[in-house]
Amino acid sequence: MTVSEIAMEGMAALLVAGKLDVALVRGPIALPAEVARRGGFTLERTQRAGSLTEVLAQVLLGNGVAVVPAILSQTVNLPGICYRDIAGEEITSVLWLLHRKRERMAVITNLLALTKEVDSK
Repeated sequence: MTVSEIAMEGMAALLVAGKLDVALVRGPIALPAEVARRGGFTLERTQRAGSLTEVLAQVLLGNGVAVVPAILSQTVNLPGICYRDIAGEEITSVLWLLHRKRERMAVITNLLALTKEVDSK
């Protein structure tokens, strides 16, 4: 199995075309506006995030700030990157696992079974 990061916008089409076996897609959330409201500042502009590498590069270049999952602050430590908690209640998001309807690959059916098991807990 190969794991790679690609833009969310194209995942469904790649899945239908058979170029992806599964895709993890984050559901929509009003994150920038909520973070600005909690932080007491006004957004000058927002930019759709690219890959994690692109997002961190933009922060390192001084082109703004990024909102990333909390787990990232515990696993990715880069010089020049400072993580801060967002005040207030936790902002949750939803992850969808997209897959073919009649999947036959064992590794994918095992992954689907695992996600169902975790979701039921």
